[in-house]
Amino acid sequence: MKVTLISIVGLALFLIIFTGCMNMRRSTKKFQAEFKESEIEVNVVHDTFENRTFRYLHYERNPSLPTLIFVHGAPGSATSFSGYIKDTSLNQHFNLIVVDRFGYGYSDYGHYTSLNKQAGLLADLALTFAQKSKVFLIGHSFGGPIVARSAIQLGDQIAGSIMIAPAMDPENEKYFPGGKLAYWKATRWIFSGAWRVSASEKYRHADELKSIENDWNKLSTPLYHIHGTEDKLVPYVNLAFSTAHFQDSILETYSWKEKGHLVPFTEKKTTINLIISFVNRHI
Repeated sequence: MKVTLISIVGLALFLIIFTGCMNMRRSTKKFQAEFKESEIEVNVVHDTFENRTFRYLHYERNPSLPTLIFVHGAPGSATSFSGYIKDTSLNQHFNLIVVDRFGYGYSDYGHYTSLNKQAGLLADLALTFAQKSKVFLIGHSFGGPIVARSAIQLGDQIAGSIMIAPAMDPENEKYFPGGKLAYWKATRWIFSGAWRVSASEKYRHADELKSIENDWNKLSTPLYHIHGTEDKLVPYVNLAFSTAHFQDSILETYSWKEKGHLVPFTEKKTTINLIISFVNRHI
């Protein structure tokens, strides 16, 4: 009995330390040091939207060049796409922005925000740069529907959007054993703020998607849906959902054979080439 109790306490302590460390964010100071070492001039910007603070990374090559805004999934932060800023095939030809979504990174960390409000923040940020350059929105996973929702709000004020392995289909939301541990009140305290927000998003996501399902056909600017056929986290059937709900005239799709959910990171160079090709088609 004593051994069992010690084991339980030990496991609890391990989970607290392990998940507490997995906040998936990088401090402004660390970002500044990282980019200084890479000899890339990147601004770490803190701004407000509806009285809440958010943060984003901003690399500006030339104000008149197209601006690409990257939106991470869940959990995640600007750390997810910060490496894209260092890629010369991007930073030599585009202005680049990588956002900490609300609840993650250093954007009101640990506090859940609905899909619609996330889209509102992104739309507001995009408008700031759309006044002087063409803007493209790029979202991975849960960032995909946020990008598409923002694009509807923005209309022709942006040039196009890219969704990479987006979770779009409310009838095919994937759930996993133990996934509710970071959601249930009795156990969520064990997990870091990023994991708690991620769980809150996960278990509200299908209902949020259903509430806006009839709006997708309102999107009027070019949209690119990229999806791996072997995606185990966000099933490939989500591409069929996009085909059924977005206008044929604006939707382009790319089926990535035998690839999974993390293609922006496991297949970074090819992903960047796909992004550049889409942007060049719609500049």
